[in-house]
Amino acid sequence: MIMMGSFKHKHSNGKWGIAGELMFPLTKPFGFYKISKRREEKMHLINRDWIPIVMIIFILLSFMLIISIIIKSRLIGKAFDTSQKNLLFSNLSTSGRTIKIASLLIGLFFICFSLLDPRWGSKSLKASIEGIDIVLAMDVSRSMLTPDVYPSRLENAKKLSLQLMSLLIGNRIGITAFAGFAFNVIPLTTDYDAASVFLNDLSPDMIDVQGTNLEDAIKKALELFEKEALTHKAIVIFTDGEDYEFNPLNQIKEARDKGIAIFTIGIGTPVGGQIPLYDERGNIVDYLKKDGQIVTSHLNETMLRKIAMETGGTYFNGNQNAMIELSHKLDEIKKSPFGTQTFDWLEPQFQYFLLIGILFLLIALLMPERRIASLKNLFHFIILTFLIFSNKLHASDASRGTKEYRKGNYEEALKLFQKSIVKNPKEERLRFNEGNSLYQLQKLDEALKSFSILTNSRNKEIENKALYNLGNTFLEKQDYNSAINAYKKILQNEDIRNPIYQKALQNLLYAKQQLRQQQSSMNNQQKKDDKNKNESRENKDEKNNNKNQAQDQEQIQQKPLSPSETENLLNLIAEEEKKHLGEKQKVKGRIFYPKNEW
Repeated sequence: MIMMGSFKHKHSNGKWGIAGELMFPLTKPFGFYKISKRREEKMHLINRDWIPIVMIIFILLSFMLIISIIIKSRLIGKAFDTSQKNLLFSNLSTSGRTIKIASLLIGLFFICFSLLDPRWGSKSLKASIEGIDIVLAMDVSRSMLTPDVYPSRLENAKKLSLQLMSLLIGNRIGITAFAGFAFNVIPLTTDYDAASVFLNDLSPDMIDVQGTNLEDAIKKALELFEKEALTHKAIVIFTDGEDYEFNPLNQIKEARDKGIAIFTIGIGTPVGGQIPLYDERGNIVDYLKKDGQIVTSHLNETMLRKIAMETGGTYFNGNQNAMIELSHKLDEIKKSPFGTQTFDWLEPQFQYFLLIGILFLLIALLMPERRIASLKNLFHFIILTFLIFSNKLHASDASRGTKEYRKGNYEEALKLFQKSIVKNPKEERLRFNEGNSLYQLQKLDEALKSFSILTNSRNKEIENKALYNLGNTFLEKQDYNSAINAYKKILQNEDIRNPIYQKALQNLLYAKQQLRQQQSSMNNQQKKDDKNKNESRENKDEKNNNKNQAQDQEQIQQKPLSPSETENLLNLIAEEEKKHLGEKQKVKGRIFYPKNEW
């Protein structure tokens, strides 16, 4: 998966603050297909309020069944004497009768239990959604720590924004935070749970540059809106409005020209309060001072009213009723379709209990009380039941494989997926899951084969996910060229707005970076090897020269010249010097090549 984390960057004024997100390559496969509906361990009874009623129904039916059996026995006892009963009922099976009664009771129990609507697992449904795009701009300057509204302006603003989000379900929400400068916290999303987590984590410690820069806040909020999106848009600013250094008029004009209304929420009181300073344990140690005097922060409603009025928005004083009114205002804005959303809910499982109940009732119905017929019919019934449910048993291998994969038992999951592939070799999702299991087991060559088979799939989604995981597997093998080719195919085939396109692009850049590093490392190693090779040759030549000189000296020492031989040698040298006197001398020696040419 692509991992993300906040980091601090140096701002243009030299200060540091949170500004973006780090992107790392995916180190795990791109998910896996659910072959069957996902099961949860915990069962939920939707109609749990019916438990007393269902219990009463079961007890009454059981009581009526037992009473009817007792009445039947008594009627038979009164109608026939002992000899007649022995003649008529001699071949009755007591065990068969017991099984029949037990089957009736068990069947009634499961049918009654199915009325409670037991559910587990989840089921998803994609539905088109429409709404507006809303960016919440949150002031996180130190003045928002002022406790003139309980417990502080910032905490009160968070509470109000969460309340507003609960009233805006179905719309897309983005978050911008600002103080001396602004930064975007989370892009437009319908995942309100994720937005709530980011919102709750906001604090003045995120930005060292203090102030209330409404100009930059509006600018960053405008950047979150997609230019090509046809949705209507709005900005909601939560702030105390103490902006005495910056002029947001240019950004106000840009928002107005784009038809984006800005709604402002005033947090604080006109009377104001002192800004506390806290230590690491959260204790107040002092109050913010300027020129030795304690600073008092006030709510600046004039500025906030002006911003709202200029853009067609509305100013609200921060309270719970204001959020309800604001939600009505936002609801009046015309909504536009902007995509689909997946809805999950617990899947009903009552049919299985109902089926088991009916099964036991059939056993009771087909179970004769006479011995011979009882055994014969029971045998036939067991065979029939086995044939009906045999396909269900075979289909469970893939489901169990999915379950084992989630638990991290990849070896067992692989066996189950491969077993299912043998039964259904044309099912591409099984092959995809096989590749993921092999990847997790670091059997990369086998994983490559599984993913490669799917790269020509007619299903575009499976093809792109297989290419993505193929690239990840090549990354793991440090085969960066092959990884780059796999990611490029996704970029050629997929829409830029698809999440897999973005992830493939990021991993492509990472693979190229790793390839450059790999090539650089190989070049450095080659140069090092060449250098060692040159030095080795030079040392070898030097050793040979020394060896030859030593041999010459040894020969001279071994055979000293006689006086007559010495005189003849000197005369010969003198004649040679006269012969070649005046000729140009040629320098002879060994040629040395530059090291980079070896």
